[in-house]
Amino acid sequence: VHAVLECRLHGNGATYTGRGVVVDDGGAATITTGWWRRLAFCEIVDMESYCVEFVDDSGGYGSEMIGGTYTRTTAGASLASVKFPSTETNGNRRMIGVFCFGNSIADLAASDNTLIQGCEGSPPLMTANTLKARVIGNRLAGSGGATIDGQLGVYANNAIAHTAWTLSATLTNTVIEGNNWPGGLTLTDSVPVDASNYISM
Repeated sequence: VHAVLECRLHGNGATYTGRGVVVDDGGAATITTGWWRRLAFCEIVDMESYCVEFVDDSGGYGSEMIGGTYTRTTAGASLASVKFPSTETNGNRRMIGVFCFGNSIADLAASDNTLIQGCEGSPPLMTANTLKARVIGNRLAGSGGATIDGQLGVYANNAIAHTAWTLSATLTNTVIEGNNWPGGLTLTDSVPVDASNYISM
């Protein structure tokens, strides 16, 4: 199945402890045979684990999630609705207009080239290995703190409820511009001074 439209999957909380949709194959080399996946206007809700997980390196290359609701049984900024691979060479995936309630929109892990645009939920979770993430025009809800990390990213034009933010010591060559913190902003800048590292904020 390459396209899933307007489906509804209810995890029934802790009664079902597995993941919702798991994508564990595909890659850039096989894109001509259709390894992309499209989930459009789906509801995958009340999940104990991830609503959607891209497991393997480049699994579901070029996939997109458009609209829909993806929530876990327990709300929390540290619990992601969508999980990306822990090692990756290329992904080219997109999340557009997705609603994740109180959960983190995604655990970007080591994903490569991911677009998150027009979504609503807690900020995405990032690591030093998150590569070329573009987090643009989202409503990032919730409270407490969040961290921007990774390489070659763009974090722009988001409306952000979290007031305590940290720029990670491993953040490199990233643009952070045009964001709106209506509750104010306390920023911890942990980025070491390095002439080769470009941070625009």
